[in-house]
Amino acid sequence: MPKPILSALSPNVEKDDLKLAWSLFLGSKKPNKENWLNLKHKLSELLEVKEENIFLVNSGRSALYILLKALNLPKGAEILVQAFTCKALINPIIWAGYKVKFVDIKAESLNPDPEDLKRKITPKTKALILQYTFGKVENLEEILEIAKARNLILIEDLAHSLGLKYKGKPLGSFGKVSFLSFGRDKVISSVFGGALVVRDEELKAKVSKIYQSLSSPSLIWTKKQLLHPILTETLIKKAYSFSFGRILLLTLQNLGILSKALSKKEKETFKKPKNFPQKMPLELIELALNQIQKLDKFQKKRKELANFYIESLEDLKNFKILFSKPEAYLKFPLLAKKDLNYPKIFKFLAKEKIFLQDGWTQSIILPPDSKFNSIYKKDCPQAESVSKRILNLPLNPNLEKEDLERIIKAILELDKVIS
Repeated sequence: MPKPILSALSPNVEKDDLKLAWSLFLGSKKPNKENWLNLKHKLSELLEVKEENIFLVNSGRSALYILLKALNLPKGAEILVQAFTCKALINPIIWAGYKVKFVDIKAESLNPDPEDLKRKITPKTKALILQYTFGKVENLEEILEIAKARNLILIEDLAHSLGLKYKGKPLGSFGKVSFLSFGRDKVISSVFGGALVVRDEELKAKVSKIYQSLSSPSLIWTKKQLLHPILTETLIKKAYSFSFGRILLLTLQNLGILSKALSKKEKETFKKPKNFPQKMPLELIELALNQIQKLDKFQKKRKELANFYIESLEDLKNFKILFSKPEAYLKFPLLAKKDLNYPKIFKFLAKEKIFLQDGWTQSIILPPDSKFNSIYKKDCPQAESVSKRILNLPLNPNLEKEDLERIIKAILELDKVIS
């Protein structure tokens, strides 16, 4: 039976990562305190910034929250966020007491539409969070000009784009501040973890003051994160072709043995978890450091996979390849000509042991009568349309040639079925 192919559940994990997680969990390896500096050094090289300007925290959400608290914006300040994004991104904005305002995207790039960006700016708008969706960069100069002309604080979200450059400059160096996530499905993964990178000295002093007051996660919380790659690699993924794998995952999460990337309470009520923000524990720093040392290899493989998809899927009739240039993307998106029946599509692919549920086929919408209707997304038709038509193919660094051939065969069959 072919192995299951998943686009989620820590797709970066390799044998050495699993071995490291085991040794840290069992205590046979003690975390090296020097690796706190070693990870900052690696990040400083990638981002071309001083090590002391990098703050390691337990989540990308923690990084953004600390930043927003340090900015100390006026009450009711608006933060612009592109409408096609991760649901978790809006939470720190709410925790900090600000308002989320959505900007529509361009369907071809999944990045903000500059014209809609200009329309959405008001006197209350103070900052723009710029996400390079799946590592794609487009209209950057125009967006930078708009932000500068309207005196917006540019916050670069590097969750999808760590290590990438634009015209020779690293992403994350175009504004005064950026943040990273090392979540389970990101460019590098330590299950939980993130960093805030500050290039403005006055802001760095404010961030540093907040950072020094943070505690570290409990040993129980940290052990729970170490269990994630252990259990997903040894049990859950192997059984994912059967309903047992998914049932086991949900059971372990509901029992609190494994954590969810986003808890149900946080997802539904935007309530801040009690352990956010905190510093990044040494054990997870070890995992992140092990991954970042393989970043060049990962990115080379992602670029090769993207090129394979481009060459193999050029004759699709009912899907459009969005990213036609082979680069080191986080995911490889296809856009259907019409709305997709996702339950039917996922069931079709599951027969081939391919599982593409990745959380990027949903739109961030709250009902107008919601308690949080202040962030009800309006006037973002392109984002709405894309969220109903997108299908993201995996670019997992550990995919083999036979895996790719199975994916290509399944997509070509799917292209015929939905016609």
